[in-house]
Amino acid sequence: MDYRNLLESFSGVAAVLAVNIKIEHGDERYTIVDGNDAYKRTVVKSIEDFETNVPYTKYIMQSSNFEALCDTCVNTGKPVHTYFDIELYNAWMEVFYMPLKSDDPDVKLIFFSYEMNPKADVDKLADISSETATNVIKTCLKLRETADFRESMKAVIKDIRQQFGSQRCSVLLTDYEKREYSLLCED
Repeated sequence: MDYRNLLESFSGVAAVLAVNIKIEHGDERYTIVDGNDAYKRTVVKSIEDFETNVPYTKYIMQSSNFEALCDTCVNTGKPVHTYFDIELYNAWMEVFYMPLKSDDPDVKLIFFSYEMNPKADVDKLADISSETATNVIKTCLKLRETADFRESMKAVIKDIRQQFGSQRCSVLLTDYEKREYSLLCED
């Protein structure tokens, strides 16, 4: 399917991404099919240098979070919206992933858009579901109810694993200055 008209009619930054579900890992799994001019200006110096149907890592750093959000969108067939701090750019980023129809059953398409702002939008940070709010409060209470931090973290990490239906969940402590890490807890 051709989504060029959709991209060009979108006033913000937008691209169509592809996830090849036959490929489990690697650069060829996640590709940038095309982007509007606003998107192209964010990844290349000259719009003429933009190439279509290339691995996303040609234009942005490899990111397991980016890949996980793409996978969530194509696996659920539902839009994904997230808002997070990007320390590298000293900015906050609001990101939208929306599933699109594809002519190829092995390739799932995503309409991808984002907006960056230098300051956090408090209303967006507070816009969470009641389930998420309840889980955050439970986590805070568990961390405060005992003097043994590691035991509290074990309970919290188990809850997080169960909430997301994961097989494993871990928390790593990272010392960026020494370039070392250690396992705090896992379930």
